[in-house]
Amino acid sequence: MTTIFNTPGTYPPNTFLPQISAIVTSSDYSSLAEETAKHLVEAVTTSSNPSSALWELWTAFFESVISSSSFEAHFALLDSIRAQPPTLPNNLSKTTRDVKEALRSHTKADGKLHWSQLPRFGWEWYDTYATLHQWRDWTSIQDADSESGTSNLRSSITCSQRWLRFVNFSTRLLKRSKEQPAHETIWVFYTCKDVLEHEKPPPRQPDKHRMSAEQLWALDVRVAAIWVRDGARALWNTDYGELRKEWEAALDESTDLWPREDGLNRERWQLWEERLLVLSTDEASLDEETRGLVKEAYEVVKELLSNF
Repeated sequence: MTTIFNTPGTYPPNTFLPQISAIVTSSDYSSLAEETAKHLVEAVTTSSNPSSALWELWTAFFESVISSSSFEAHFALLDSIRAQPPTLPNNLSKTTRDVKEALRSHTKADGKLHWSQLPRFGWEWYDTYATLHQWRDWTSIQDADSESGTSNLRSSITCSQRWLRFVNFSTRLLKRSKEQPAHETIWVFYTCKDVLEHEKPPPRQPDKHRMSAEQLWALDVRVAAIWVRDGARALWNTDYGELRKEWEAALDESTDLWPREDGLNRERWQLWEERLLVLSTDEASLDEETRGLVKEAYEVVKELLSNF
């Protein structure tokens, strides 16, 4: 589980974070990427608990992502890690059966970690995604002081900003992907289903530490626009049979504006196009920047429907 929102000091320092922070904050990140990748891979390979080391590696990576406004260094590091040859964990002589079982989830039949496939990356991406999504509407996070038992607010944490940065990273990563498999493009569908297929946000009780329903709606529309702008083409080109293998129930689930149960078809894309057009002029609910993003997303869907 990600440690992004854990109280400082509850976990030991992440040993990978200094190396990752050093490269992503350097103006010379491109020349540092390969050497850094080698060090990271070696650290996992020689760990007595490689599965846990992978968790720590990607936790540090994603914590760096949500602390950054630019991701070119992160992509350079990922490319360099992918370029590393498969490695065989070599420090398992004193490890327990549970540790070895956990490792098998991330190795291939040859027992090696295949870095071209970024072992455990997808697991930690989803965990971070789910956590940030759950906390996206919190305007502050309250901690219990370990000594006094009183509550303190970590007011410096901006959950919505972290969420937006993670979404921007994820959609750009999807655009850079050569294969764009169904388990990546499905997130474009989910955000359209969860946001564009509803006319207004559900009511909620006021909470001084959380966004209002209107603020959360504006944030969710912004996120949906980013996913559509950067990922709609990938979803459009995804084999529909591959989508249905894993997500048939989600594809056939009806929503407020899509009461039918026939998956993802042209008519549903047309609904998304219509909703994006309406939202792009919603001055009452959305600021100018968000409306601009929605308009960009609308143009992408319009082009897809016009050309195919």
